[in-house]
Amino acid sequence: PEAIEDPQDIDCLVIVKLHHAQKKLERGFFTCASYEEYVEKSQTLLKEGTIDQESLDGARIERYVIGPVFNLNFFYSPLEEDMPKLELLGVDWRFESSLDGHVRLPAPQ
Repeated sequence: PEAIEDPQDIDCLVIVKLHHAQKKLERGFFTCASYEEYVEKSQTLLKEGTIDQESLDGARIERYVIGPVFNLNFFYSPLEEDMPKLELLGVDWRFESSLDGHVRLPAPQ
């Protein structure tokens, strides 16, 4: 998805991806459709302690794309000289319709 560098440039539904304040291996993401909503939701999450300012400052903002969810699994080996260095091992969690993307939309969106 297309990245948005400045929160003030938000002009459509986006997902803000950042680390959870307490559980660093988890995401504390949220969705918003305007800069005003970004400020409102981020301030609420900061007050709750779900996210911290450092993570918010380094957050990745992407346009929200409705579609199938999938994950490509690769293996890279610099050790095998006569073999391909990058191998596709598999693909998982693939949906054949956009229903999953619609179901994941927050109700106000």
